[in-house]
Amino acid sequence: MTPGVAIVAGLLAGLGVAMPLGAIAVLILQQGVTGGFRPAAAAASAVAAVDTAYCVVALMIGAVAGPWIRSIGAAPGVVAGACLVALGVVGLVRLRASRADGVPAVSRHPGTVFVTFLALTAVNPATVLYFGALSAAVQLSATTALGQVMFVVGVGLASLAWQLALAAAGSFLGGRITPRARIVLSAVGYSVVVLLGVTAAGVALLAR
Repeated sequence: MTPGVAIVAGLLAGLGVAMPLGAIAVLILQQGVTGGFRPAAAAASAVAAVDTAYCVVALMIGAVAGPWIRSIGAAPGVVAGACLVALGVVGLVRLRASRADGVPAVSRHPGTVFVTFLALTAVNPATVLYFGALSAAVQLSATTALGQVMFVVGVGLASLAWQLALAAAGSFLGGRITPRARIVLSAVGYSVVVLLGVTAAGVALLAR
């Protein structure tokens, strides 16, 4: 695989893992709606960083990653689901304590948001499973070192671009709706996150 083909493959792989609208995407959109673009961009950067790191791990250990994580059993899925449920519940509780002006009480500090999304994305085993399977499928271990670097760069750029697009969409929407509508959207978003968390944990337990 040449470097040019590798970066294109990386871009496609990055979009493949980033574009499905799961709980993290909902949270980035919601962060943009309630907190604006800057903290949402921090969230987007954290997610892209984890995608890139997991891509590097997958290239290093290849097809070993997927079977090893599956051998753990339901634990990774249950932990990821529990984290999502906890985050959603905390968000709903904070909405009840929102300020009198109707603006949801969310974290607007980019550093705090970055760490939160970094941890939340890192506990999701789906990403490393995805890249582990992909690296085995395209036999990246047989390509040059430069090709592997370009693949990782492609993944990181594609993931960051998509997550930033979500952050921009959320902040665009947030600046054009009423405070009451922001609270309603926040409640819906956090409820979706709770539902996704319960579903993730349930699927992991049923798949044992």
